[in-house]
Amino acid sequence: MTTTTTSPDGSPRELAAVLVDVYRRCLSARADTARPKRDAEELARAILDGVRAHRRHGDGAADASCLALTLVGRAVAEATAGTPRDARFRRDVLEALLRDSDVVSRMVAEFGCEHPVLRHLAAKSASACVLYQLQVSGSVHPEWRGTCERALLSLPAGPELDSCLWSLTSVLQKLLRDHRQELVGTLVTVFDASVGVAARRFLSADRSARGAGGAADTFCLLLDLLEILAASGPAPSGGARSPHLTHVHAAALLAAVNRVSQQD
Repeated sequence: MTTTTTSPDGSPRELAAVLVDVYRRCLSARADTARPKRDAEELARAILDGVRAHRRHGDGAADASCLALTLVGRAVAEATAGTPRDARFRRDVLEALLRDSDVVSRMVAEFGCEHPVLRHLAAKSASACVLYQLQVSGSVHPEWRGTCERALLSLPAGPELDSCLWSLTSVLQKLLRDHRQELVGTLVTVFDASVGVAARRFLSADRSARGAGGAADTFCLLLDLLEILAASGPAPSGGARSPHLTHVHAAALLAAVNRVSQQD
């Protein structure tokens, strides 16, 4: 069985057609667990072409990119589910994406995208990949980490910061759900300084700077992250302070929440 692949110059419609074929092949992988790794690598390249389609072709390729991002998230879910035999080919696809294509960096680049659906799918699938790598190797993806830290430290309310806040909260939530306290501690330690800066700057900012609209969304996402950090408990090393941010900034948090409730 051969795999159809995309080319960098393929039209958005051609890319979408190839990705539909990739989706069907992934669905049929359970019945063909002995497929060679080269098939997985070709499927990975096709998915990556789809992820990059929006950058190459603009809004006309948004649907193809959204489909590709959905396939990345599905690859993570299916690689970690079922029996090892059933998941083998899907894991090969995922490993090819993470190893050769570094699809996480491509998805992180979309965190500031103006297309809301594409941006959300990029954050969702990137978070799934970051979580997978963290659980497998114990390492935090450098591009994801760097982007989130820069966004937290610069703090302009906008799509990129919102995506970073949502992504970090999502990864922490899943680690807490799976009782991976040591990995929670790893993330808390990594992001302690940048989250602390974000909390101080955002909570002490002038009221007009938070305003309505996008800044209000950012504020809610920051509160969600602080809530998760408060629930995470101290890191195993005992050196991280992020779980105590809600205590340190309790007065500012209560005042900010009170202002929001009065505005509503």
